[in-house]
Amino acid sequence: TAGASSLDVSGNKTVNISRQSGTLTVFDSGPHLRTHSGGGTLNVGVPLRLSGPNVLNVAAEDGGTVRITNGISLGVGSTRASILKTGDGTLQIINGTLPAMDINAQRGTTFISYPIPLDLNLTARPLLGETAQLTVSNNTIAVGRINVYTGGTIKLMPFTHLGVAPINTILEGDNLFIETGGVLDVERTGIRHSPLPGQIDLYDLVQRYIESAYAAGAWTGSGISSSMAINDVNHRSGVGYGYDDFGRFIFRWTLYGDSSLNGIVDISDFATLAASFNNTGDWKDGDFNFDGLINISDFAQLAGNFNQSAIADLPRGAEVPEPAVIGFVNALAMLSRRSRRM
Repeated sequence: TAGASSLDVSGNKTVNISRQSGTLTVFDSGPHLRTHSGGGTLNVGVPLRLSGPNVLNVAAEDGGTVRITNGISLGVGSTRASILKTGDGTLQIINGTLPAMDINAQRGTTFISYPIPLDLNLTARPLLGETAQLTVSNNTIAVGRINVYTGGTIKLMPFTHLGVAPINTILEGDNLFIETGGVLDVERTGIRHSPLPGQIDLYDLVQRYIESAYAAGAWTGSGISSSMAINDVNHRSGVGYGYDDFGRFIFRWTLYGDSSLNGIVDISDFATLAASFNNTGDWKDGDFNFDGLINISDFAQLAGNFNQSAIADLPRGAEVPEPAVIGFVNALAMLSRRSRRM
């Protein structure tokens, strides 16, 4: 068991703090954990206890790495930690037990990977001209705040999953803000909004953020994007938004054509598009290129993914019976002719 106000690694060195039992307690406001002058590595392998203001100040400078691998705890009576990440290096928080946390990434990379549900407030607010990426890998995240400023990226990804993952983040309240030049990356999962009493859902705001990120299908704009869509060389996926079967507002990565947001493009999605064809609408109605119209372009996007699933770790759905295939092709031809006449 040890206490300190700061731990510094100077130069290109590696310092390991590890023991089978014991706790490292940090005091005051920091910086508590720091690498500098050549970019070393500080591995904290014992439980890290915050004392006093429950603030952990990590300054990973000169490309250095601070790695916390045995959890973070708080003083008696405390319920929430505040973590400030500065410096161009990397902070990794993996394994152990973690408290509720407010995380402010101002520079470099912050990576949190944890299998147990998390309670977080997330902010990526780089200093002028800097960049900051904050990544959380977890299957159940309750978030009270997501704020992304110019040069910042917040990435939410599942702890373990292939293909499209279940919704892993619940945004409680309406504190969602993305400044021009900032990105919220939902990777292969998505977010469900849970409004507080008296609040409305974030449908219109999220719609604007997604349309901004779309960037003609490149998904490289500011707003709500997905690195899965950015890296999709076939340009068959993006970020959709709408309501789930329980009437809750969600937005997530999925295939174009998946108006129901269940990860599969099937006959029900075709029926939705057909009912709105040549009318105005948004994703839930069949507008998959965000131009506000449901037309032959959207139909082509759906047709390219028909009977396909974004769930790569599940078997592909059963082949459409031949009559359904014929009907689908005939419908495409009819809608195409109808589009040309209008």
